[in-house]
Amino acid sequence: MGKDYYKILGVGRNSTDKEIKKAYRKLALKWHPDKNPDNQEAAQEKFKEIADAYQILSDPEKKKLYDQYGEEGLQGGMPGGPGGASNFQFTDASEIFSQFFGGQDPFSSFFGGQGGGTNGHGSPRMGGQSFGGMGGGMPFMFNMGGMPGGMGGFGGPPDQKKPPVYNIIPENTPVLIHGLTGAPRHNGCLAKVVGHDGQKNRYLVRTDQTRESLALKVHNLQQLTKGVRILGVQSKPHLNGQCGTIVGIDRISQRYQLSLDHGGTVALRKENVVLPENTRVEVVGLQKGTQYNGKWGNILQFDPTDQRYLVQIGPSQQLRLKLMNVAA
Repeated sequence: MGKDYYKILGVGRNSTDKEIKKAYRKLALKWHPDKNPDNQEAAQEKFKEIADAYQILSDPEKKKLYDQYGEEGLQGGMPGGPGGASNFQFTDASEIFSQFFGGQDPFSSFFGGQGGGTNGHGSPRMGGQSFGGMGGGMPFMFNMGGMPGGMGGFGGPPDQKKPPVYNIIPENTPVLIHGLTGAPRHNGCLAKVVGHDGQKNRYLVRTDQTRESLALKVHNLQQLTKGVRILGVQSKPHLNGQCGTIVGIDRISQRYQLSLDHGGTVALRKENVVLPENTRVEVVGLQKGTQYNGKWGNILQFDPTDQRYLVQIGPSQQLRLKLMNVAA
């Protein structure tokens, strides 16, 4: 029969969004591992189970699928459905908890304590301060503990359908397949992301032309990103300010291949291409702060003054990165 998510949260099948959120809040606070130091292993398992249930029942689309086909339907096994097409990533329980409470620590104070405390995972909060050097490609880092919408007193959690997954390429993102050695016939094919397998760390994509479903590593996918902007090209200054779409990448020269909005194509280095907000990117090429290389995050904004992105790489972590240090 699979898991009964309604039973896990202790709500009925006709429960409202408000009732589901209230149930999650109560159970998540009760079973948070930090609140159960003498029984952390069991609490961790219960905490994850509660988060999984909330993630499904708070999302109308997933809830509808679950109500119709049960847990099997969420794994792509519903009758007559495209096998595997409904696979999706269960967001980490601690991330759901952090997002639900707006990045603040619900245990520290019910009277809106300013600064200090923890970040919802039991680790110290930096209070929004930056650290790390300015030179050598070292990222600036910020903590998101003070983001609005948290409890900050007796207020409830922010009204949101589901927490954003900042380090996963979203469903329906168009991609170009490349670099396959076992099935090279798929190289150069256009496809769309339809899911992510967190355990195997592979994306499920469906090719546009043949409608085949493939499970591929992220480095075999190039996001076809619209709305990129060109800047800082000294050899061809007429290109600066133009916009276009990333349609590929030259793996040898590491240059993006752009299709310009006003016609024509051009190959440019990463430092000459500004990616739009909400693009998922990989941190690359840091000489200092090398522990962040290979991590994925979401572009929150671009500062044209110092030409750095603000990238969220964790529930409470943001990096300020040069253009050359992110790859879409």
